[in-house]
Amino acid sequence: MRTNSYKKEDAALQLEMEKLERARNLHIRELKRIANEDQSRFNDHPVLNERYLLLMLLGKGGFSEVHKAFDLKEQRYVACKIHELNKDWKDEKKANYIKHALREYNIHKSLEHPRIVRLYDVFEIDAKSFCTVLEYCDGHDLDFYLKQHKTMGEREARSIIMQIGSALKYLNQIKPPVIHYDLKPEAGMSLVYEAELKTGNPSVFQVRREAKSGQTFKVIHISDTHYDPDYQAGSNAVCGRPLCCRSSNGSPVRSSEGAGKWGDYRDCDTPKILLENLLSHIAANHQDASYVIWTGDIPPHNVWSITREEALQNLRDTVQIFEEHLSAFQIYPALGNHEAEPVNMCVRI
Repeated sequence: MRTNSYKKEDAALQLEMEKLERARNLHIRELKRIANEDQSRFNDHPVLNERYLLLMLLGKGGFSEVHKAFDLKEQRYVACKIHELNKDWKDEKKANYIKHALREYNIHKSLEHPRIVRLYDVFEIDAKSFCTVLEYCDGHDLDFYLKQHKTMGEREARSIIMQIGSALKYLNQIKPPVIHYDLKPEAGMSLVYEAELKTGNPSVFQVRREAKSGQTFKVIHISDTHYDPDYQAGSNAVCGRPLCCRSSNGSPVRSSEGAGKWGDYRDCDTPKILLENLLSHIAANHQDASYVIWTGDIPPHNVWSITREEALQNLRDTVQIFEEHLSAFQIYPALGNHEAEPVNMCVRI
């Protein structure tokens, strides 16, 4: 009984330590924010462009800082992102920074989607700074949330992934597509309670936590197709080798050991008829799917004998089959460990 009592006390102490650690992190974060705000040249709460009253600094990056502001004209809270050019930069670097900032602004101003943060305005402050005005979203970033809570429930994680996928799908469907190049938990992924996802400009991506009436969508995931062009129905499925059901395996001793028309559960890979039927079924019955994820492992399992050209040809043939049947879908492919020759020649990251 004493042991159980000690365990309960330890558990209670652990919970209290975690609670204090979270409070400590919040306090340190706020101290850093206040220090950055004190050093900002906009810490006297000016009104920018005769319209935007700066209220408090939200965050500071390498070349910009974001302030919570109040739009005196529209009577709403906004986020003012102030971009400043370093006085030590050469003219060429300043011109390049302005070029990229204007490119992002021109992209962002054309985006119109319920999952994307609106860009309201852009204006020059002075010769070395300008401001973009964005929809205001409250909340901490995903990196901070994970550091505070250590883990996240499957339902919530799935919701966040689906929301990110929805926004990226929209950006990809634009002509020409928009590529997001700075998607990471500590930069631009904000969790806002009881709100739907909102994404920022092409270098800032904000994700809000799932609303109770959160939107869902269908995704098709295809993996390990292992198409075998040498598969032969009726051939020996119990050949004693790592890969059977091929024309080179000969005839079975018993009829029950023959490879089936649609494939075989024994040591066999996928016949073309099965792969084509699978993809035809998807095309006919899942037209409401948002996109397809295809996660590799395409060649057959004869890894001891397959050549580089055979592996490449199998890849070409499989891609052609996918294009013939799923041309109406957006497909996101990834390579597996079987695509290389020799197999498992993966780059260590």
